[in-house]
Amino acid sequence: MQVFSTSVILLLLLLSGCSATPPSSHEPVVTEQNLDELITDIENKHPVTYFLLAANLFKADDKDQAVEWYYIGQMRFRAYLMANPDLDPSADGALYASLKSVLGPQINEHAGVDPDKWVTLINNAINWHQSHPNGHTPKTKYPDIYAEVEAGFMSFKEQVAKNKDEIRKQREQNGLPNHDE
Repeated sequence: MQVFSTSVILLLLLLSGCSATPPSSHEPVVTEQNLDELITDIENKHPVTYFLLAANLFKADDKDQAVEWYYIGQMRFRAYLMANPDLDPSADGALYASLKSVLGPQINEHAGVDPDKWVTLINNAINWHQSHPNGHTPKTKYPDIYAEVEAGFMSFKEQVAKNKDEIRKQREQNGLPNHDE
């Protein structure tokens, strides 16, 4: 897992340095932080922080917590991008897409091992997101955006719940482990 975490850090550093414009208050500050530093006041931090926390938790073998924070990060990052449509697409938009392509496959592969637990982890992420403010992209300022983002995750949860047997079969066909093996 060292390669996984190092890849994420390198990706963040590379992408944060690619912007042709000076940093704004919306751009993430990328540093090596421990889990406590990442989670402290996370509700007020740039959404990239949630992805960093997920990557570090995954590396620390706390994979279920990594799944939850990854999904919370997706909700927060999507809302942020939707609320700021004029952002330079080569900055935060590209960062979000890159993080999803680096973190997403490993996070989702782990989550899919047990579709019942996967539904619970998605639900936990939705509940945390709904019950905590977002100082970076205030929910009160963008209620329609948050309703759309949350509806997308509710739909995702319902799809996983409805297709548990298909998920297990597909994983078996792809040579991936299932919970009951």
